[in-house]
Amino acid sequence: MRLIACHTSIEPIAENAMSDTTLRHLAMLQLIPAHPGKITARDIHRRLSDEGYAVDVRSVERDLHKLSQKLALVQDDGHPSGWSWSNATRTQLGPGMPADTALTYELLSRFAANVMPRALQRRLEPEFKRARQDLSRYLDAGYARWSKRIASVPQSHALLPPDIAPGVIDVVYDCLLVGKQFRVDYRSPYREEPSTFEVNPLGLVQTGSVLYLIVRIEGFADARHLALHRMSKAVALDTPATAPKGFDFDRHVREEKQFEYPSGDTIKLELVMDLWLARNLAECRLSNDQTFTPLPDEERARITATVANTELLFRWLRSLGPDVEIVKPVALRRRMQREVADLASRYRRRGKGK
Repeated sequence: MRLIACHTSIEPIAENAMSDTTLRHLAMLQLIPAHPGKITARDIHRRLSDEGYAVDVRSVERDLHKLSQKLALVQDDGHPSGWSWSNATRTQLGPGMPADTALTYELLSRFAANVMPRALQRRLEPEFKRARQDLSRYLDAGYARWSKRIASVPQSHALLPPDIAPGVIDVVYDCLLVGKQFRVDYRSPYREEPSTFEVNPLGLVQTGSVLYLIVRIEGFADARHLALHRMSKAVALDTPATAPKGFDFDRHVREEKQFEYPSGDTIKLELVMDLWLARNLAECRLSNDQTFTPLPDEERARITATVANTELLFRWLRSLGPDVEIVKPVALRRRMQREVADLASRYRRRGKGK
């Protein structure tokens, strides 16, 4: 092993004054771990390629040896050899995050911060800030470009998130994290006055802009859903949280579809719809056994699929309006007929009132 002492410091350089080579060297230095960790020249080359730098392995090796003449880099005698920072020098230099790490933190802060334990979110906030700063230094290369080219867009009108009482999130998230009960006042949408519960937190679910806590409440055999924005005066308890017998969080959410308000049965759904919509469903299917059959008039198609009979399914079908007709099951068709008739009646009454 050889150690080349560092006798220089790196001064800040304006971004617009940096050459492509300088940026590449900085990216390389950020990829090198502190000793005893190490990274090979070939792995550095692969990571640089991922970040958008066009350079071959030989150039990376030459750069490493050139940089080692000024900086305290450790090259071991392995085959292939690995490169490390000496601990002291890495602290002095303070290289930023590798671009892939910075992108990971950026995506976490953008898409997962709402469901993180609050203590973890507070602990990661400096890393989120640092990640954004480091990504900005990569300009339009690789992972920095990715962070500017992705978005998550809701398929229905996006509602603003409801206000949550101060202190509620901290108590709820902390108790869920450590497996403790908490006491809370809860205001049901159907009652004027709140009720006080001691709850066992079982899991957190975000639906649209609303956060729900799955809980067990004494006196109820099954799991319940409590919206965080209807909570107030949350107080952590020392009592361990307990789940209902046989409760499985993943099955509750994904298989039993409890947040889709299931009716308890599976149905063979048959729809006739406009061809453009049917073609969309041919790409994003309702189920694995879905069938697609164009009808003779060439303007509509028949779709069949085996699906869970849920309230969310019916709301989706209703939102499609005249573009879709429910053929089967008959009970679902009749329900749609009743609702359409009621809707038409309301609009007629409103029209007469003008």
